[in-house]
Amino acid sequence: MYIKINFNLKSKHAVCLILIMASILLIASNTLSQMGDLDPWEMKDKITKGIGVLVSYGTVSSQFPAWIERDAEVISDAGFQSIRIPLKVVEFSNNFTQDLGEDFFGYLDEIVEDCRAKNIAVAMVMESGAGNTTKEKFAEYWWQIASHYKEYSQSAIVFDLLNEPELDKNSPLGKNPDLLNEYMNEAITAIRMVSPKRYLLAGSIDYNAAEKLKLLDLPKDDIYILGSIHIYRPFSFTHAGYGGGGKGWPWDGCANLKNRIDIALNDAKRWSDDTGRPVIITEFGATDKCNQDDRIDWTYYVRSRAELKNIGWVVFSYTGPYAWGLFDVKDAQRPIAHPGVVNCLFNPVPPPGLSENIALKKKVTVSSKEHSEKIGSNLNDGDIYTRWASEGQVDIQWVEYDLGETYKITGVNIEWESADAKSYQIQVSDNGGPDGDWSDIYSTTEGDGGRDSITGLSGKGRYIRLFMTERGTDWGYSVWEFAVFADTTTPDAKNTVEKQDIATKKSGVSRIAISGDLISGLTTHGDFLPVDFSVVTGAQIDESVVEVILYVDVMAKPGGNGSQEEPFQTITQALEAVTAFLKQEKPTRVVIQPGTYREGELNIPAQGKASYTLLIIEAAKPGSVVISGSDAYASDTWKPVMDEMDNIICYEHPWPYDFGFNPGGWKQNNPKYPYEHRSELAFVNGKPLRQIMLEVYEYKPPESKPFPEDTIIDPYPGVPQDINKHGIYTYVGMTDPEKLPPGSFGIAERDENGNRIYLRPPEGIQWNKAKIEVSVRRYLLWSKYKSNLVLRGLIFQHCAGPIESYGTVMIGRWWPEPEELTNRNILIEDCTFRYNNNNQLSIRYSQDVMLRRCRALYGAYGGITMDTVQNVLWEDTESSFNNWRVSGGWASGGIKIHNTLDMITRGHRAIGNDGVGLWYDISCGNVLVDSLIAIGNRIGLDWEISRGLHVRNSLFSANLQASVAIVSGSQVLMENNLMYGSPGLAHLILIKS
Repeated sequence: MYIKINFNLKSKHAVCLILIMASILLIASNTLSQMGDLDPWEMKDKITKGIGVLVSYGTVSSQFPAWIERDAEVISDAGFQSIRIPLKVVEFSNNFTQDLGEDFFGYLDEIVEDCRAKNIAVAMVMESGAGNTTKEKFAEYWWQIASHYKEYSQSAIVFDLLNEPELDKNSPLGKNPDLLNEYMNEAITAIRMVSPKRYLLAGSIDYNAAEKLKLLDLPKDDIYILGSIHIYRPFSFTHAGYGGGGKGWPWDGCANLKNRIDIALNDAKRWSDDTGRPVIITEFGATDKCNQDDRIDWTYYVRSRAELKNIGWVVFSYTGPYAWGLFDVKDAQRPIAHPGVVNCLFNPVPPPGLSENIALKKKVTVSSKEHSEKIGSNLNDGDIYTRWASEGQVDIQWVEYDLGETYKITGVNIEWESADAKSYQIQVSDNGGPDGDWSDIYSTTEGDGGRDSITGLSGKGRYIRLFMTERGTDWGYSVWEFAVFADTTTPDAKNTVEKQDIATKKSGVSRIAISGDLISGLTTHGDFLPVDFSVVTGAQIDESVVEVILYVDVMAKPGGNGSQEEPFQTITQALEAVTAFLKQEKPTRVVIQPGTYREGELNIPAQGKASYTLLIIEAAKPGSVVISGSDAYASDTWKPVMDEMDNIICYEHPWPYDFGFNPGGWKQNNPKYPYEHRSELAFVNGKPLRQIMLEVYEYKPPESKPFPEDTIIDPYPGVPQDINKHGIYTYVGMTDPEKLPPGSFGIAERDENGNRIYLRPPEGIQWNKAKIEVSVRRYLLWSKYKSNLVLRGLIFQHCAGPIESYGTVMIGRWWPEPEELTNRNILIEDCTFRYNNNNQLSIRYSQDVMLRRCRALYGAYGGITMDTVQNVLWEDTESSFNNWRVSGGWASGGIKIHNTLDMITRGHRAIGNDGVGLWYDISCGNVLVDSLIAIGNRIGLDWEISRGLHVRNSLFSANLQASVAIVSGSQVLMENNLMYGSPGLAHLILIKS
């Protein structure tokens, strides 16, 4: 058994024990040295040209076939020189002894010996499920395996410490690099006790992501550890049909998809250079749902680019649906290598420097642009979803790159959108610009669009441009990607790119202009680029086309048909009837009469034609219709709780729900306090009550080391675990409900506590006449795929949605299924969202959105959120007094917006939010904020990792930390604003995150 010993050097016995252990290690070291040492790079080469093997283990059931001797021959004949095989330790070990036993090693030994006979190295990788054990168990497994194979040479067996811990959702290691390092180092210590020079592979979090290698903390003096990464970019292509990959994006080798792979490989190469350790791609490939030729092309690109960067590779896999098209099942017993495997994995790789896009993210200048979204930098940003477009019906147009140094140009790749060029030239220059000395290195008058891959070019220059002289369509020109290739082996000039201004570099903020704050007037600073707001129109709804009107009245008799004379009694009935009309492409209006509708989890019908046919849902009188997430609990259904003197202290009611703790969408135990993880809300006469934690949980803050395996975590469903070391909760007992202060309530939903809700009304309330409401619904309305939708004059309140999860009202998908904007033309006006626990209105993956006179008030978590939305107009909206349950949470705000382009917010009010009043966070652009009032928030306005903001005519006052924060943002213009009374850091802060 593996035993970890802590020595006391003051003990003579300990000194003797150290000498004995040193002698044992010296003998083991000498034994291995006689095998012949390989240096790390030789070991990398030995593993390279490998393939993953998924097989069953003898008697253990599996979807994969059992290994047979002929497999080694098939793999060797195909050209592979190593295999990578998962170790199913959890299936074979005894939970009490961790003894892997003869069944495990006997079957594994057969594979090893078959491979040794063919000179195939075996990389043994610990399955992801092993990461759900303790560190001691994990190390014990590796100690047994290392001991069993300690006599084998370095070139025969390699240990891959842990495979993608995220695959096991119960693993504590999946998103915790510190904890993963502790597990790995414990295993390394155990392995080194018997195999000091056995080569090991180590990968980091996020499914062995290359960019996370830098988070590994490995023994610096142990040279026998290599880096392990997995490459499955772009995921929508490689995982088509599996694991959320959808139908699969076509590969076809276009430059911007290749850039995604290059970025990962560059991260791995950088880590290798910094640490001196080789890196191996231990998994890469594309599923059998992809086009066969695309799979082979993709596989060749990954393998060839890896070899150019001296990175090893092991393709995945030999059997099963993830055989990646490299084998054909033509034999009753075993697959036979597909001819394409030779081409994609074993063909010679072109020399370095001839296939790298040297223009990636270099400076771009264009002759014109159609509008602010279709900008020149889209040409070389590596993003398949962005493009440049010129102004229409003008023949002479050009795009120019400053490459930063002189290159010998060898080729270009142009990915045309439908608006292509019939005639164009590729030109190079030493000085560039409209008046530069340009020379043609390619010219055509027969352009036909699609992809133009032009090779064999010969020209030299720092500047290169695509010069278009005749349009191929009636429109202008549009290009997805313009890539440039060169011989980089012998650069002719040093990089002459001008250095950034030091102050700008330190702040992390570029192109910022600040003007007119505290005083009137306008002066510009920096190189702010004017943004184009003419493209922002919001929704365009033609309500005159309505053919069907349905009516709803909560006071109606059951059995109505939806007519004005016999209305439906519920909104649910109306939505069921709406489906048939929308499928017939009949635009429909639903008119709701005044009243409170205690309905929730309503879903807007949207399939086929119904997705695009106009639907209007409106209150007959704005503000008179309440869609409520709470149930009314009549006062006479509550049982009084008496003190010893028979005085009524509070009231109790059965509680059938088990909402439990919600850790938040990021699963980080954020926030710290148990109360902030709850979902319930209670109201008396419309006023919210304070929630008290009757069931008490002790919070233990994170320690430098994770909690031991035997720490008693209460099995109560939903209690947050100690993920990312944010601390842990343990149930400690029940508080006496008699201690509830006036105006409060508490939940006792554990079985041993009776499954009750306790409520003490505010003083002065006549209980028998009180209106008591308790939130019980998790969301109220969801329009997942509906375009052409109007919501008008409705109030949404009292939703018990969990923090960070979904929203009270949701427009669009919660996660991208494909990454496209499926909800278009959305108008929401005169609606109020109030006293809801989660984000009150969430709009995602949508386009052409308009909000008018909408208010989000008193949200326990957040006000309004948007993610991946384009063409948005907000007018006279408000988000105030939100974030009161989760104060200052980094994922909450009065308004929080991600990945949104072309947006105008005019006349918005953000008052008293215990978070950010108006927060643009990551990848927003072309945004105008006009006449904003931001008072008493934690931060008034936050512009983060985004580009293209114009703030004007706005008031910022008494915001706790800052009026405006610009965090790694750029191209910001502030004009004629007033800031005063900020008690925190400053009025305007610039931060590099």
